[in-house]
Amino acid sequence: MGEASWWQTRQSRESLVERLLGLFTDPGAGLTRDKTRRRGLGKLLDWLEGQPGETWQDR
Repeated sequence: MGEASWWQTRQSRESLVERLLGLFTDPGAGLTRDKTRRRGLGKLLDWLEGQPGETWQDR
């Protein structure tokens, strides 16, 4: 593992999605905005998973 490693960088995809959506979604923002953020996060994580590295931080 690298010199610095945080537990957040080793989370499963499901745990990461849950944590990030909890931080970056606003219940008052509306369903469309929430769907857009979920879709964007999914695309970003799909891309990251295809990159070399063992943790989210490595990628």
